Amino acid sequence: MGNVLIVVPSLSGGGAERVMLHVARGLRDAGHTAVLVTLESGGGYEGQLPEGVERIDFKDGSNRRAIGRLAKLIRERKPDAVLSALDAANLVAILARMVSRRRPRLVVSIHNTLSQVYGPDSPAFKLRRLKIMRRTLRFADCIVGVSKGVCDDAAEVLGISRERFTAIHNPSVTPEMEALSREAVDEPWFAPGAPPTVVAMGRLTPQKDFPNLLNALAKIPGNVRLIVLGEGEERANLEALTAKLGLAERVKFPGFAQNPYGYLRHARLFVLSSAFEGFGVAVVEALACGTPVVSTDCPYGPSEILEGGRFGTLVPVGNSDCLAAAIQEELSHPKETPSEASWMPYRLSTIVDRYVEVLKLNA
Repeated sequence: MGNVLIVVPSLSGGGAERVMLHVARGLRDAGHTAVLVTLESGGGYEGQLPEGVERIDFKDGSNRRAIGRLAKLIRERKPDAVLSALDAANLVAILARMVSRRRPRLVVSIHNTLSQVYGPDSPAFKLRRLKIMRRTLRFADCIVGVSKGVCDDAAEVLGISRERFTAIHNPSVTPEMEALSREAVDEPWFAPGAPPTVVAMGRLTPQKDFPNLLNALAKIPGNVRLIVLGEGEERANLEALTAKLGLAERVKFPGFAQNPYGYLRHARLFVLSSAFEGFGVAVVEALACGTPVVSTDCPYGPSEILEGGRFGTLVPVGNSDCLAAAIQEELSHPKETPSEASWMPYRLSTIVDRYVEVLKLNA
């Protein structure tokens, strides 16, 4: 059995961090040893470390110091493989392996659409990071993208052959998730006979384009309600827009939810309004909870998951009229409960097998 270091920036409440916790749990269940390394303390997932998975926390978030610390850890632990996620951790892992003078297999993973994250108008620090990524990511043994679209996009942005990339979807359906989804949720908006409630979730950042969703809700007559789960830099702006649109009685921002799955199961509809994604974990989670999905057809992920509209409704990015119409149609004429075929490919055990393969743990 193999020994793996999994490197992430932190345990903040994002989809990629949740995915790596799932992967650590899945590797443990498959008999491997997984050690989770975080570059910074804190985050909404602090209390969700799987039993039997060791955590090593570098605490201060300094990438420069993390390189030396991780190099030392590689020398001391002699892992068979290192798996990293998100750009900062990917760079630290690549440089740390170089410094360590050891050669564990190194797999880095990209969880977002790089052409959107590092556009030409990006701040200088982002453009500097992209320049470093173009020089260093080619030294990884394998580059994982969480969707085919992310792989295609990253290959072009980084100037690295597409053959170096492997698409592995996110392990979004776990036994723990299925159990948690059946727990009661203390939310009066889900009471029998209450008006229909739509749920959205994700970091409150421009990428998720929650203003588009709020504008769509304002165009829907009646008493349809919206719960937005998550925290982030745009909270104050979103709350101000909610008030401006006269939606204060129809929208809630409960913050980060330790158990979002109960919300998904009780919702009449899940909506993803993003301008871009890497995959769209929440789309799969909603399907697995039996909740219909309306999503923007953003790059990349949702269209792959929903198979072009077979398993849910896709609407143009940034078009609140189309989004409002799709929400109204789904609430007025609900489709059948999402079938198992829509989410079975994303079960934890299936995806972990792919990671075991690229990490060469059974070689």
